[in-house]
Amino acid sequence: MIGKFAVAIAFGLIYLYTCELYPTIIRSLAVGSGSMMCRVGSVVAPFCVNLADVWIYLPQLIVGILAFIIGVLTLLLPETLGKPLTTTLEEAESLGRDPSKKISGPNNRDAEEGMELNQNETKTACWRENKDMSGRTE
Repeated sequence: MIGKFAVAIAFGLIYLYTCELYPTIIRSLAVGSGSMMCRVGSVVAPFCVNLADVWIYLPQLIVGILAFIIGVLTLLLPETLGKPLTTTLEEAESLGRDPSKKISGPNNRDAEEGMELNQNETKTACWRENKDMSGRTE
């Protein structure tokens, strides 16, 4: 029963974390790919029991080692709590980086600069929309 609970949590986290981690332009593709891999794992899992013919502890060992490796690799993912969803690939790449370090390149910018730019663009768009609708600024 604990295993089923853990699988349900992992399945839900794939949806939640994938939505927060990937930028808007590829978010649906990333969620769909994560969901597909969950389904592939669901199809392959029952056949893992047949490995008990080779060694009785082999299915448990494979599942346990894979779960441990995935848990450790999950710790390497960047924290997304309190951060806005990314909209560009540059913002997504800078998610786990130190904001004081600048990325070199002509088109790259800091995550903070990108967020400020997106917030300013949103405010400007809302202001224009309100002006067009009411004929006056608010």
